[in-house]
Amino acid sequence: MANRTFRPRYTVRARWTILDDCGVVAYDGDPDACVVYVRDCLVSYTWEDQFEDPQEFLVMCDNGRPQYYDRTDPTYKFTAGTLSVNDVDPLLNHIMMNSYIEEDAQTQDIVGYRPSATGWGTSKFGLEIWAALSTPSGAQACPAGVQEWAYLLFPFNRNGRWATAPNASNNTDATQITFDTMTGGAWEDGPFDVVPDETGAASPLIDPMTGDQPYLIRRTSIAPPPVTDGCVPLAAPVSS
Repeated sequence: MANRTFRPRYTVRARWTILDDCGVVAYDGDPDACVVYVRDCLVSYTWEDQFEDPQEFLVMCDNGRPQYYDRTDPTYKFTAGTLSVNDVDPLLNHIMMNSYIEEDAQTQDIVGYRPSATGWGTSKFGLEIWAALSTPSGAQACPAGVQEWAYLLFPFNRNGRWATAPNASNNTDATQITFDTMTGGAWEDGPFDVVPDETGAASPLIDPMTGDQPYLIRRTSIAPPPVTDGCVPLAAPVSS
């Protein structure tokens, strides 16, 4: 069994999937439903795991020397994510921050958004990111003849809000949306084919995500999905 290390180079594509409050995919086959959104042209995505520091226990002797010392394990709380984009994307604001969509009355195009002071950050969503892989020095880009990507899955996210909001004077600076990746989701094997199975065919996750796992990072030979024309519906799978 080989240990195949990798280094993500830059983001290629990202997919957002709307979830319900329990972290379950909000399937809806209505042609006008908004469940899945795929776009490219991202600046960056970074994350930082948040922990409660360990507690220390120190018992001293009467001569001032320590008799017993112990330290608890750190407690994982959540992962703080920050997504950077160069444009104002009303759909990202809707999916990640629960804002209202602003439509043009004549064309029905989405042309803006309106934040909700009472609903800000209450939406739940899954986020998948595909990144190009760096090629080791002196190595072939595709040694097995198959292109690969880094696949990042953050299956249960909430609390979306601005880290750097767009304004009239930061026209060359990226805007940033920050949010929290939580445990307790219900993504399991997911609704999409993202990894190869034992035959190399495209498949959902072979090992389902559990509620204890906040995210997944791995190599995959399954290509990123195409960019969608706005936010599109997703019908529930047919039970066998």
